[in-house]
Amino acid sequence: MGGPQCRVGSHRQFVLLARALAATGYPVLRFDHRGIGDSDGEPRRFDELDDDLRAALDALHAEVPRCGAR
Repeated sequence: MGGPQCRVGSHRQFVLLARALAATGYPVLRFDHRGIGDSDGEPRRFDELDDDLRAALDALHAEVPRCGAR
């Protein structure tokens, strides 16, 4: 099972990559589930993230409809 991870070390590189891609116009989703990173709320286990993931993807699709093509 995965678990909480912070924005240091190799994970910091993913933040920098996401920012660089976004600056060139690519849609980027950086996901912090409840209670982790910049998100409020009680942390959840990795296998309890369905609602959080769905909300994040719905928000991305609303902002960038071409990302919602299925």
